[in-house]
Amino acid sequence: MFNDANGEHVFYFAKLQPFLKELREKNGTPKAYQHLENVVMAIPDVDARLEVTRINIKRIAARRALAADQSLRV
Repeated sequence: MFNDANGEHVFYFAKLQPFLKELREKNGTPKAYQHLENVVMAIPDVDARLEVTRINIKRIAARRALAADQSLRV
């Protein structure tokens, strides 16, 4: 129920996951974000959900870039 009603943790993890190994190594914290990772990775069909979330992140970034570009033209 929690995962169906909330998405912030998935959104955050989707952005963080590609850099997680590097963050852990550079900061000397091998267990950093471990609880977050455990919660997200336990979601059924997590790979599909992360993929959809990353697509949405790209859409949000594109909209923000377009809005910033339009505000500069005014």
